Amino acid sequence: MKSVAFSSDGRALATASDDDSVRVWDPGTGQQRRSFEGHDGNPWAVTFGPGGQHLITTGDDGTAKAWETGSGRLLRVFEGHRDDVTAAAVSPDGSALATASSDGTARLWDLGTGREVHVLEGHSKGLKSVAFSPDGRTVATSGDDRTARLWDAGTGQELGVLEGQWGGIDSVAFSPDGSALATASSDHTTWLWDLASMRPRYTLVGHEKAVQAVVFSPDGRTIATAGADGTVRLWESVSGQERATFTGHSGIVRALAFSPDNRTLASAGFDGTTRLWDVALPGRDELAARICRSIDRDFTAEERSIHLPGQDPEPVCP
Repeated sequence: MKSVAFSSDGRALATASDDDSVRVWDPGTGQQRRSFEGHDGNPWAVTFGPGGQHLITTGDDGTAKAWETGSGRLLRVFEGHRDDVTAAAVSPDGSALATASSDGTARLWDLGTGREVHVLEGHSKGLKSVAFSPDGRTVATSGDDRTARLWDAGTGQELGVLEGQWGGIDSVAFSPDGSALATASSDHTTWLWDLASMRPRYTLVGHEKAVQAVVFSPDGRTIATAGADGTVRLWESVSGQERATFTGHSGIVRALAFSPDNRTLASAGFDGTTRLWDVALPGRDELAARICRSIDRDFTAEERSIHLPGQDPEPVCP
């Protein structure tokens, strides 16, 4: 499996596989709903448009395609790249499509008409990832030249270059508030960049091989990474501390996607499987109750100020 994506309502899960097919699944039951076979070769990436009515696929035939999710009808073909189209992203308002290619360019398209709007040129090697900022005004790209680049989605002008990692950057993801960008690299690390200063905030270290994918949870509290070491890891987005490691894939984990409710993480691997993980964080009251059971006493004043700021000075533990 090369790619995985949840629809915006969480009721559908799409995957792209090396068996030349794209499939849409019911994530609740694990049953396949529909398959899409239209690329001349292997598909690379899948992503849904807002509302989940349209599915975008890309392939090593150099094209991106838009489909009607429910009927499977092909709506539009986006042609212009000269090599594999490795990634795609739809703008938050559903009006634009961004594609990234091994030909070293990214392209912006009018999703409704299929018209090419901008060609983003600046990378010196093939691209691996593309993403829109939450407000849709900025596009991030990354690739084998060890850089991530920021572009003005309206004009196609380059806004800045993020560099410093020692390997190619396989995946990029904006934080939900748009203030940060995560970059996952073949140097085994993921960096979180502050976009106001264009400097890294911290580095996530733990994977033993290349990091292939990075995503933020929709609530912004968690960063998930996956890599060639076959693991999926969760990190606290504020501190960069590792929270959990999931094992189960027997090979490279290539792609990740969070469900809209933050409770499920999907991982797609080269072992031919997509796995769903329960990653729900406990609420504040439940978390406090767990801590009380563990320490068998009430919080100290210092612990209350750190973990429960703003709460009335009443006993936390019964």
